[in-house]
Amino acid sequence: MFLICLTHDIEALDHPFWSQRGILRGLQNGRTRKIALDYLRGNSAATQNPFDTFDTILEMERNHGATSTFFSLPFASSRNLYRLKELGDQAEIGLHGMGESFRLLSALKQQKATLESTIGRSVTGIRMHMLSLAIPRTFDFEKQAGLTYDATYLPPRFGQKRIYHPFLAVDGLLEIPLSVTDSDYGEMGPEKTWERIEAVLDEHRKNEGVCTILWHPHSFYDEKCAFHRLQYKHLEGFKDVYERILQYGENHADEMCSCIRVAEKLKDTSTVEKYW
Repeated sequence: MFLICLTHDIEALDHPFWSQRGILRGLQNGRTRKIALDYLRGNSAATQNPFDTFDTILEMERNHGATSTFFSLPFASSRNLYRLKELGDQAEIGLHGMGESFRLLSALKQQKATLESTIGRSVTGIRMHMLSLAIPRTFDFEKQAGLTYDATYLPPRFGQKRIYHPFLAVDGLLEIPLSVTDSDYGEMGPEKTWERIEAVLDEHRKNEGVCTILWHPHSFYDEKCAFHRLQYKHLEGFKDVYERILQYGENHADEMCSCIRVAEKLKDTSTVEKYW
């Protein structure tokens, strides 16, 4: 069985200039001054939020029969928390643990509770921000916090065989390791990026594994968005790369799905190997 697990890390919700401080910073920076002025004038290209590409992502995935997981930071004071609630009606929301949560149980529990309160439902999975792990302490804490899976672990790129299958991090906690992250390819351009990713997909397909993809919301480059054109020009064409991943999955994968769906398929953990 070959699965493609689709994930996105939400590290910002609001437009960079939504606050007075953000606008002031933008005006003081020669690089962003014009966009800040256009934002104040209500220019549509400048007011488009570069981080809120959720509708684009969901539509692309629906068109290919796919589902995904969005790992969100535990926002507590954002204007756009309603967007997380809306997103939770259409996709799985997991916790994107931040700060000391990877090595402090109390922080992890607090962040999980904050996110659950925001979206109005329980959270069962996590990926740590910056892929921070203290092995095995982080896994033990995640299990104690009531989480059932972790999707943080990024296997070493060199000197070790690639990991194709989820494994037990600790008894009762499934690890769904990362296979592809958009940040690895930011300076390559779309064609070279797709060439590298296709090779990884082929390898997982050959081994009947789970290929876990991380594509950040801001990587869905929109040329109509002024902030994308300025700050994320190096990601031009990355939305098309994601489309090619979805096309590949539609043609070759048994399913393109969320992390919780992978965990459900491996519910009988007696068949899952331990890695450590």
